Amino acid sequence: MTLSRISAVPLFLFLEFALFSLLAQALPPAQPTAHSWFVDCSSSTSGDGSAIHPWNTLAGAQAHAFGAGDRIALKRGTVCHGSFAPQGNGSAANPIRLTAYGEGQRPRIVATANDRQALLLFNQQYWQIDSLDISGGNTYGMFVTGDKGTLHHIYLKNLYVHDVVGGGLKNKDNGLVVVGPSSINVFFDDVLVDGVIAAHTNQWAGILIGGGNFPYAADAPLNTQVTKQNPLAIAFGTLAMASKSRDFWLLFFSFFICGASTNGYVGTHLIAMCSDHGLTEVQGASLLAAMGIFDLFGTTLSGWLSDRFNNRVLLFWYYGLRGLSLMYLPHAFGIDFFGLPIFALFYGLDWIATVPPTVRLATDVFGKEAAPVVFGWVVAGHQLGAAFAALGAGMLRASLGTYTVASMISGGLCLVASVIVLRINRGERPVVPLPA
Repeated sequence: MTLSRISAVPLFLFLEFALFSLLAQALPPAQPTAHSWFVDCSSSTSGDGSAIHPWNTLAGAQAHAFGAGDRIALKRGTVCHGSFAPQGNGSAANPIRLTAYGEGQRPRIVATANDRQALLLFNQQYWQIDSLDISGGNTYGMFVTGDKGTLHHIYLKNLYVHDVVGGGLKNKDNGLVVVGPSSINVFFDDVLVDGVIAAHTNQWAGILIGGGNFPYAADAPLNTQVTKQNPLAIAFGTLAMASKSRDFWLLFFSFFICGASTNGYVGTHLIAMCSDHGLTEVQGASLLAAMGIFDLFGTTLSGWLSDRFNNRVLLFWYYGLRGLSLMYLPHAFGIDFFGLPIFALFYGLDWIATVPPTVRLATDVFGKEAAPVVFGWVVAGHQLGAAFAALGAGMLRASLGTYTVASMISGGLCLVASVIVLRINRGERPVVPLPA
């Protein structure tokens, strides 16, 4: 080996070391690894919190400090006794989640009468707690609190908190679910209470956010982004406000006719109608299946069209053509070969094509926030229409021995719907806010 080659070896090693050093400094620090931890209070032996060897007490889980992105899951169908104060903080990108796993009823945390609360977070942030049944305690069911700084991202979802029974009321800041300060120096940002049922207590509050008997200055910081949501209140509150709008009833009754002419009539009675005309059940079912295939293409195309054209006009054509196809249906059985395939093609393309423009009109009228709930009630009209037609067409068939009259009535209703939809969103557009 020559001298020049020997000198090049340490030089190469030095350059390689320098390069890796620069890369190491340029790369972001490694993020802590998130873990899933498990608690099964029905297990006879305590483990290390793994899926195979879960903790079998709340104390075992409480002794561990959880980190960003961790998930603590209690086994469904089990009961854990005592008060639980899990430790640790999540991060903005990776909150800690306390939840359930397995199948069955929500896991229960049952505190004793001597425990102040069943579940406690103190000076902790970036937590989501969901899918639990929490009871017991003499002052709080669930208490999220602190004594310094701003605590961020406390999400409470799908919980049942109940049966908190204590002594006399000394303050007005205790109850079933309390997210509140323990000193004048703490505030909350980004609090969500969604789908939480709080019931049965002799303490002050069901659900209390904020509060605290402290002499706040006029310029003190405020709790921010606090949201309380109750699914039943949202659903019926939105219905109460939307029902004052003419457009809601136009959408509701047009979709009532949509359900009557699809699920209620064709979806329920087509196979029986085919049998009346000498076709087998398999042939009738095959015709229905072919319509389902055409429906896939028709609905996709309808979604594309609803983003580009007037949705009232689209619905006018959809309901009108559906009505004509239903009036054609009794005659299709008498046309050799092409009669029923033509019906399957046109009706199939139209089956659920009404959904995209109906959703779009609901959004235009009621806004993006309220539209999903409003449309849910409109769909209820669809189901009522389906029930009406399923029963009505059956009664007509039983009394007349034929589906011809039912087909004509169904087709006529669709023609009525084609006129109704032209009136949607024609007048002043109401504002329908979602209830808190």
